[in-house]
Amino acid sequence: NCIGVASNGQTVIPNGGSGVHLEHSVNNEIGSGYGDCYESGGNVISGNASNGITVLCDDGAAAANIQCNFIGTDPDGILLLSNGCRGVYVENSGGNFIGDSDSWCRNTIVNNGSDGIAIAGLLSISNRIRGNYIGVAKNGAAMGNGGHGVYVTNAPGSIIGGTSSSQGNVVGDNEGCGIHLAGGGGASVQGNIIGASPNGGSARSNGHDGLYACDA
Repeated sequence: NCIGVASNGQTVIPNGGSGVHLEHSVNNEIGSGYGDCYESGGNVISGNASNGITVLCDDGAAAANIQCNFIGTDPDGILLLSNGCRGVYVENSGGNFIGDSDSWCRNTIVNNGSDGIAIAGLLSISNRIRGNYIGVAKNGAAMGNGGHGVYVTNAPGSIIGGTSSSQGNVVGDNEGCGIHLAGGGGASVQGNIIGASPNGGSARSNGHDGLYACDA
């Protein structure tokens, strides 16, 4: 699907709110985690007035799979097609997977007006953010988001990256921190590349701290 852009994946035709908005919805898939993203069901979610993807719930149940999407750019990761606010916003929704360890599950989340990914609320328990390009395009180009790369506030047990290199996120060129954790507790941050290109060969510095944690 092309959401906020024309079928060529390049011409902006914005929606007035979020590109995708899930509310009190459980076990949904946004994008496809199998095969080549653009050929097999990855979405282009760009150019929308608010968030690229919004997931809201007041009982902690969601368990959405958000994989293989181009959020804030075109499928080639070249054009700047910003969503007006966050790339992905999750509030009081738990058990969501944003990306995963396989490369074809990766989201490219770049050039959005605020945070690349933001997770908020005490019911946002055990969300996993793995394998994504956040502020850096797949070719290594600097395409930072306007806020933090990843912003987690009062969301317990968030998992950002993992023990294998394929689970790590590439987080660079964002105007705020690369990863900002505030409250919630029990966060795990491992295996990420923060402030460099995917191969680690070029600087992609974030505007503030690489990793900031307070009461996390």
